Amino acid sequence: MDKREVAKFHNGGLASWCAGILNVLSLAFLIGFIVLFTNPETALGLPSWAWMRRYFGIPGRIHYTLVMLAVLAFIWWLAYWNLI
Repeated sequence: MDKREVAKFHNGGLASWCAGILNVLSLAFLIGFIVLFTNPETALGLPSWAWMRRYFGIPGRIHYTLVMLAVLAFIWWLAYWNLI
């Protein structure tokens, strides 16, 4: 094998490893996301807990609540397209 063939093999192997690691991390994130937030009590309970215990400031609590609503909308979208 000459240097060009070695370089081609090395770069292709690196790209394959990066793609594989990215796929595993994406799948782990999606599974964790679904497990944690498919229960509406969990998704809706966390922001109310933050409000009752006065975690963060007012802007932080509003942001946290909006993020939780976005999470629920994302899960609904995944379910609508039969991705979960």
